[in-house]
Amino acid sequence: MSTKYIELSCSQALDLENKLNLSKHSQDWDKLGNVLYAWRLDPDYFEIKISKGYDVSLEQFEWVINNIKEDNNKKLFKLIL
Repeated sequence: MSTKYIELSCSQALDLENKLNLSKHSQDWDKLGNVLYAWRLDPDYFEIKISKGYDVSLEQFEWVINNIKEDNNKKLFKLIL
């Protein structure tokens, strides 16, 4: 399986965290929310690799894809499946 990833800007991470907090998944996916929160706070935190302590499920990955807003910000972060 090839590596899949989503590139996110700080504003996209903030928007996704807010959407997640208001969604039915807010409590079950609190670790994903924490990852999104950390991205927007730490400008040197560019990449989350799933093999390093946090597993993003395919359902979470698809939720991010379906809820991401368009942003042309050049500083991007990667959420890797």
